[in-house]
Amino acid sequence: MRTRHTKCSGSTPGCHWHPRPELLQSVYKSVGPTLVFRFADREESVRIEVWATLTALVKQASVYGSEGGSTRLGKRKREGEGMEGVENEGGLSQLRQLVPPATKSLLQQLTLKRNVATLTSGFSLLQTLNATLSGMLAPFSTPLLSLMAKLLSGPSGSQYRN
Repeated sequence: MRTRHTKCSGSTPGCHWHPRPELLQSVYKSVGPTLVFRFADREESVRIEVWATLTALVKQASVYGSEGGSTRLGKRKREGEGMEGVENEGGLSQLRQLVPPATKSLLQQLTLKRNVATLTSGFSLLQTLNATLSGMLAPFSTPLLSLMAKLLSGPSGSQYRN
């Protein structure tokens, strides 16, 4: 029963933000760190669901951009004599803060011992992160390339090649 409950809790958040892009910023802030924490779940199926949920969250960021598709400046704030627009933090900055811990945790989970579905799901999340937030994975290029080289040159590496 625990596995079923855990699996459902990983995919449930997706139904809340999909039709409501204005909630994305709060979802990035509240649900994002929880999903990253759940990367280390011992059940592979739960881990895949959590990665799929975060992938869906990142894809929503690419669809709606910052804060529900709005690119306008935030509230105006009086400063001294004039008025200046204060840029809205938006959801993308919150999502950018999730990328380093998510990538570190993901790299720890993607090993030669994992099955093809897990590796595919993990690399799908990395691809979505790279496409949505270009340049955010640059600090992790060396560990990513060495991981890919290990996976492709390992004894079962032929099953990962197309």
